Amino acid sequence: MSPMCAMPLLDRVASALLADGRRVSRDGDLLRELDLTGPLLLSEVCLARALINRLEPGETAIFRSSWQETHRDLIHLCNILGHEYVDAEYDGAHYFITIRVRGEAERLPRRDAFSLPHPPARRVTTLDITPKPEAEPLLPRGREERLRLP
Repeated sequence: MSPMCAMPLLDRVASALLADGRRVSRDGDLLRELDLTGPLLLSEVCLARALINRLEPGETAIFRSSWQETHRDLIHLCNILGHEYVDAEYDGAHYFITIRVRGEAERLPRRDAFSLPHPPARRVTTLDITPKPEAEPLLPRGREERLRLP
């Protein structure tokens, strides 16, 4: 896939994921939960960065991923971009990585990558009370949606 095609696709997937984000209540706050599952071969870290760029400063969001590497990669992404990595939880199937977006003036200073802490994700129990949970879609709006490249 050429870089010319990658950006419009990334923009469209990120916009669709933001529109479909679930609201989750945590500690009295209503947070947005964003699933990093995108079209095949689209890096979850690239998708997370595109989503973070579209969030408002001060907004806290939860990024859901089934890959352990994403948890660690987002620690480094926050370090590079100056956003705040809050924590990570793991329920046996998914990682839930919480990030607080910082505005341009409030960005955290970049640290040496080798000095970053890599805390393990806290173990949590989740319960899906959806009446008929469906299989994880390959695309944001389900398997039937096909993204059209310009």
